[in-house]
Amino acid sequence: MTMGTQNCYAYACGYTKDLKLQPGELGGRLYKSTDRAELTDAACADGLDPVLGHTPPMLKAGEHLVALMTSSSDTDAYHWLRRIEDGSGDWSHKLGALSPTKLDSWEKPINDATNPPHTVDLDYDAMFKRNPSMLRHLDTARIQGWATNYDIFVGYFKCPDDFPKIRGNAKLSCNCMIV
Repeated sequence: MTMGTQNCYAYACGYTKDLKLQPGELGGRLYKSTDRAELTDAACADGLDPVLGHTPPMLKAGEHLVALMTSSSDTDAYHWLRRIEDGSGDWSHKLGALSPTKLDSWEKPINDATNPPHTVDLDYDAMFKRNPSMLRHLDTARIQGWATNYDIFVGYFKCPDDFPKIRGNAKLSCNCMIV
């Protein structure tokens, strides 16, 4: 797996062929906006199965759990997390060119995907971590739009371990709004 170039969606789904994969791209239903229903339908077209509610579901063999986050401050932003299947219930994610981590941007373990904010987006976060003296500018970065808080839990999705499991019909809608 080429982690350096894999985005959050490809990482969460375990996909290694198109490392900058976008929701719906494989299923012929690429998302057009970051509206919750639009992202859900796009992920469904790729073979993800949305889960209603805020309780992690039981999984069948051959599945893993992913979670979708969006931002109240950046309406074009979304981020995917992947539950670590070691029994801990912790989550991991991948930001830009950084390696996957199970820590959020405040160096705390992500043990509840429904309780954001968890992450600050992309390489600005890496910049702050490489140069700790820049941390005093983190709030300014957020205000200026250089960094994004993913503070809205959209929902859980069951993801087949043999992702993608494309549903075939480009016009497919899972008709399942996550609440």
